[in-house]
Parts: sequence; structure tokens; C-alpha cells
Amino acid sequence: EIFGIMLLLTTTSPGGGFSGWWCSLGNADIALSIAMTTVSTLFSIFMLPINVILYVQLVFGTSVSLDWARIGVSIAIVIAAVLVGVTAGTYLPRYKGIFNKVGTFGGVANIILGLAASSGGSTPLWGHPPVWYLAVASPCIAGLF
Repeated sequence: EIFGIMLLLTTTSPGGGFSGWWCSLGNADIALSIAMTTVSTLFSIFMLPINVILYVQLVFGTSVSLDWARIGVSIAIVIAAVLVGVTAGTYLPRYKGIFNKVGTFGGVANIILGLAASSGGSTPLWGHPPVWYLAVASPCIAGLF
């Protein structure tokens, strides 16, 4: 039950941190990725509480307390980053290549920091069963098709 609740909260939380990086690697439409990240972040303001009420409380019969201030700060950071990126891309188009390289470096650093932070738990990152790695990688693999 606890894993289902954690998965539900994670998948209904605003996201898109890696989509720009994947789009850059695949030479995809980064502007569309940014627009979708912005829209999903804005919708998460009211969809996250609705999903918590609908799924966690009705399906699992459990109440969950969320730190709304931290969620609000995360949403504000995403919106501010999008606004800064759009403004910089509009007014400084000759630096788009540099922005892309800095963004790629930031994406790789984010992955490395995420791996380092996740290995601090009771089970080290390399101590999980193979099915765990498959479950973690499956959204990325499914996104390629």
C-alpha cells in the first residue's frame, strides 16, 4: 500500500526536469517540451490535491499530509526558470548554443546528484533486485517508442 501511495504522489507531481535534456539529445522540439512542462506544472497546482483526494483517500482509505509550501516553491522555481529561459532565448538568440551546452551539463549534473542522493538510504543504489532497475527505467524506455 505504501509503495502505491508513493508511486501515485510521484507520478502526479509536476515534472519535466529531464525532458529538455532528452529533447536536446534527440534533437526534438525543445520549445514544445518547455511548453508542456509549463502547462503540466500549472495544472499540478490543482490536480495534485484532486488526485490525492480521489486516489489516496478513496482507494487506499488513507489521508496524506503534503507540504504545500514546498510544492508551491517547486512550482514557482519551474515557472521562473521557464520565464528566464524564454526571455534569454528571445533577447539573446546568438547564445542559444551556449545555453544548450549549459543545460545539457545541468541535466547530467542533476542525474549524478540524484544518483548520489538516492544511494544514501538504507539500501545502497546497487543493492536492489534487478526488477527494481527495470521498474525505474521502464518510463524512459517506454518514452522512446
